[in-house]
Amino acid sequence: MTFMPNSRILALIAVLGALFLSGTASIVNQVVWQRGLKIQLGGSESISSMIVVLVFMLGLGLGAALMGSWARRVDRPLRIFASIELALCLVNLLIAGLFALDLSESIYAVQRLALSTGLPLRLIYALAALLVLLVPTVLMGATLPIASETCQRQLGARESSLITILFFLNTLGAVLGAFGSSFVLLPLFGQRFSLIMAAALNLVAAAILFGLHLSFQSPKPNESTPRAAAAQRGWRPNREEMLGFGLGCVSLAYEMYLFRLMALAHEPLPVTFAITLCFYLLFWSVGVFFSSRFPKRLTVIFSLTALMVATTPYVYELDRFSAHFSMAFGGLLYFIPCIGFGLLYGVLVSRSNRDWGSDVGRYYAYNTLGSCLGILAMTLVGYELPLHYGAFVITVGILVSLFYWLASSQVREPASRIRWRVAMLTSCVALVGLIMSGMSIPYSLSSTHGIRTYWGRDGVVEVFEDGDVYIDGLWHTHLSPGGQHIGKSYTWMMAVSALLARDDEPAQDILVIGNGVGLTASTFAGQPEARIDAYEINRTLEEVLRDYEAETLGAGRNPQIKIAWMDARSGLALNTKQYDIIVSAPLYLRQAGSSTLLSKEYFELLGRRLKPKGVVAVYAHEGTPAQSTLVRRTIASVFDYQQTFDKHVVLIASNDPIRIDREALAKLENRPGVLAAQLRNYGATRAGGRRADLLARLDRPSAPVRLGKFLITDDHPLVEYIWAARRLVDIESENEPSD
Repeated sequence: MTFMPNSRILALIAVLGALFLSGTASIVNQVVWQRGLKIQLGGSESISSMIVVLVFMLGLGLGAALMGSWARRVDRPLRIFASIELALCLVNLLIAGLFALDLSESIYAVQRLALSTGLPLRLIYALAALLVLLVPTVLMGATLPIASETCQRQLGARESSLITILFFLNTLGAVLGAFGSSFVLLPLFGQRFSLIMAAALNLVAAAILFGLHLSFQSPKPNESTPRAAAAQRGWRPNREEMLGFGLGCVSLAYEMYLFRLMALAHEPLPVTFAITLCFYLLFWSVGVFFSSRFPKRLTVIFSLTALMVATTPYVYELDRFSAHFSMAFGGLLYFIPCIGFGLLYGVLVSRSNRDWGSDVGRYYAYNTLGSCLGILAMTLVGYELPLHYGAFVITVGILVSLFYWLASSQVREPASRIRWRVAMLTSCVALVGLIMSGMSIPYSLSSTHGIRTYWGRDGVVEVFEDGDVYIDGLWHTHLSPGGQHIGKSYTWMMAVSALLARDDEPAQDILVIGNGVGLTASTFAGQPEARIDAYEINRTLEEVLRDYEAETLGAGRNPQIKIAWMDARSGLALNTKQYDIIVSAPLYLRQAGSSTLLSKEYFELLGRRLKPKGVVAVYAHEGTPAQSTLVRRTIASVFDYQQTFDKHVVLIASNDPIRIDREALAKLENRPGVLAAQLRNYGATRAGGRRADLLARLDRPSAPVRLGKFLITDDHPLVEYIWAARRLVDIESENEPSD
């Protein structure tokens, strides 16, 4: 059967629709994979994100390269395209099944083996992510080249501008996937359901394509086209492909840069990361869509994009400390350079395209290879630089690409070509100089706002003149010169409340999860017999402990405190030591990744590391009532008893009855050590001549916690999404029978 032209247009629309669905599914998968692998393998938010995005881009590039070299020999492009979508459906269902299995013991065994052989855990994380994600990402990378081949050879398309439409629709689908996964699927339904929905989208795309395949005659290969010449020149990149490599490097470096910058300006919340991803993809796709209107404006686009990136730090300063932009309005200024990246991408891919399947695959492969380099460079090096240095490094990288374009364009004017190459070499030297200069600075100072900022790949720590400490843009604690934290800060109260619950005998083995600046660990160290282990994932704090030794009570050098700079879940899994007290001070409830240290699986792991009569103290973060309910329910599903202080800010849990009374307080006050003296002097004399009563901070006994349907689990990080937690918990509460 042969289609009439109008029928081919309908078929083309169907192919574009399938590509849109494929793009939607791919980003849903990326978002869920990043979260799922972080839970399974551990690591900081930035490092786990880097690993997943790196593997994602590497797989895309490899898939594009393989399909680009094979596309010419494909007899039935539609059938291959449909088969790839079907394979993606099956593979993603398999990954969803893996996430449903409890593979923790197998994963921990591999990690222990790695440690015993001296291999770094991050290498193991990367290899595991590569093993799980390589097949689906390679399949995803093959979709655009085979879709291009389908449009040109089987649907008879000839206009190269259609290539930009393919990329635009695929990326627009990715925008929908980022929005849907981050605002609907993950908050309301969890990880496995999200993966199943992505697989369903791949299945729908496969059904559309198989239906078209049955309606079309198979095209015959035609070796008389430029495909033969393309095949003969091998994989040596042409000018556009070299520029595509450089463009991938600077554009993905800028995306990684935006993730950090937006977290600092608008807090590291799930909604912040979701909006950043959505707007980055949206603005990039807009640039690709309009690129056909600017085929000869590369110099202008390069220059304007570099200028906008260079101004980003100043937009940030204005946003965070003065204007306080809404992310949906003024915050869009951060994403204007993404339009430039999209314009450049669209122009270059169109210029390099002759044989659609092969050339699209080649360009896509070089671009994603550059993207991998940009991800590594920004995460491992750029995150160690002050914010403005990172922006200037990306700016110079864009200018290097511009000079390469200008130098390679001056074919008939050797002298001019030499001048541009000298300019490019000078820019490369400036790039290296910027990186070396930035890395030589231990911290950056803001005379305007009185902030000393420590930059690290695991996070950003800001110390204000008044002693407030912010981590990744959120208030964490207050430095304590001269013991100012006593009786006032939650850090002191967590240690004291846990010790009160252990009134029968002194606690010797203590673990602090989320060590921060060490005030909780130092409070425990006020007992001579205490041996304190601590986990802290943000190694940037090591410099703070060194530079503010007195204000952090010497926590970095105290012989009683042993700090392990790693994520707690990996540490607890690899070290089977048991403790009298475990203090867990995870992230804010609303912060991205907080559920990792608040899930049922995590508390079960804590329970296995407690000695008989051991207690767990959890900082419950003053969240909304719905979030607080979720935390208490989740803890109640693991521990039999719980008691709270300071209106549920500190929660004590145990599998043995908890008794906190005057007798327990008296025992603690009469023990030797600094902490006992602090308790005896607690509250000193207040107005009216009355001493503060520590036990008055104990919350009155309340009704038993009901375990409801919704808990915080590794699969369903509900607590991080305030609106979803409120909606689901409130609906469930309305349906509960009254007493």
